[in-house]
Amino acid sequence: MFKGSPRGAFFFPIFVIMKNILITGGAGFIGSHTAVELIEAGYGVIVADNLSNADTTCLEGVEKITGQKSRFIKLTVVKKKIYAKYSLRTA
Repeated sequence: MFKGSPRGAFFFPIFVIMKNILITGGAGFIGSHTAVELIEAGYGVIVADNLSNADTTCLEGVEKITGQKSRFIKLTVVKKKIYAKYSLRTA
């Protein structure tokens, strides 16, 4: 028993574990809208984007809508081997 609990009552701590989701390309139009929906559903959001087709203004919009600031990582999530394997080139 814990101090302040009613006599004979037991205290069972409840731990809430927030699930985090990494959104690649999350600074763009679709990614930022996805971030809003996930945050409103109770998920923690981590945005990874290289900002080649976006900027951080969408993330500011996410914060205004949800009241929560998303964690942001400037990151390119592409393996160069894929480009060679499929004869692709970057824009």
